[in-house]
Amino acid sequence: MVHQRVSPTKKVIAATLAVVVLLALSAPVQAASKEGTKCTKAGATLRVAGKKLVCKKSGKTLKWVAKPTASVIIWSQTSDGWRPSRTPPACANPLRILLPVDITKATSILYPGQYRGGDYKPHGGFGFDDNPDQAIDVVAPLTGMAVRGSRYLENGEIQYSIDVISSCGIMYRLDHLLTLTAKFQAHADALPSAGESSASTNFTPPFLVSEGEKLASAVGLTKPNKNVFVDFGVYDMRSFNQVSSDPAWVAQHPGNREMAGHAVCWFDLLDAQNEATVRSLPSRDGTNGKTSDYCD
Repeated sequence: MVHQRVSPTKKVIAATLAVVVLLALSAPVQAASKEGTKCTKAGATLRVAGKKLVCKKSGKTLKWVAKPTASVIIWSQTSDGWRPSRTPPACANPLRILLPVDITKATSILYPGQYRGGDYKPHGGFGFDDNPDQAIDVVAPLTGMAVRGSRYLENGEIQYSIDVISSCGIMYRLDHLLTLTAKFQAHADALPSAGESSASTNFTPPFLVSEGEKLASAVGLTKPNKNVFVDFGVYDMRSFNQVSSDPAWVAQHPGNREMAGHAVCWFDLLDAQNEATVRSLPSRDGTNGKTSDYCD
């Protein structure tokens, strides 16, 4: 057998290529693992695998958070409604969203656009009465920028909500999240300390949420009794909805126009199979049933 001798130069080239490949493969992992970790100087920036991170205060500590690129469209609330940072793209037609939960685990739903507990609720939701504990995965139904969130107390227990708005102007809110994933917990730590008010606070800067990305692993309340549920609402911030054009409705819902005036029947945004499944579930509200200002 003839053995060919490999020259030192070729060995160096091969070793160099191996290092380059390893660095390329590890770059996305480094970017993912760096976000949410501690940093030392507020305002410092870092670019990892093409992703720009900025060091900002999160709660009482400094952490690396992703900084939106100039090409990202961010919607902001103004005195004249929600406005995009630049001309937004058209929404898909028809627009379709994912279900934020495993619908096979749901035992009931809440309809958006009805009074519950003495207040008007533009959002709906899901109940999981057969679940043995609070463990329900929640995923993002649509890609967008997380613009604000809330950390508050209910029955002495910390709850979280998050508002995400797509580049074309469709917002969704998920509420009564109990256990967040590490990425979202890092951002939630920058919110005001939990109190009785559930008022939302802007995320600075907003951060990207991808369709199907896991947001939470547990929902609902454990006190005073186990209550496994999550609220879910969808809002078209491009224009007001039909019901809000009725002066009588506006008079009956003072102060609700910001969210209720944009809310939609999110059942209509699901694929045919999921829509049929959702509509077949019983209402979680025994008083108002399946009545809704938005859903037929």
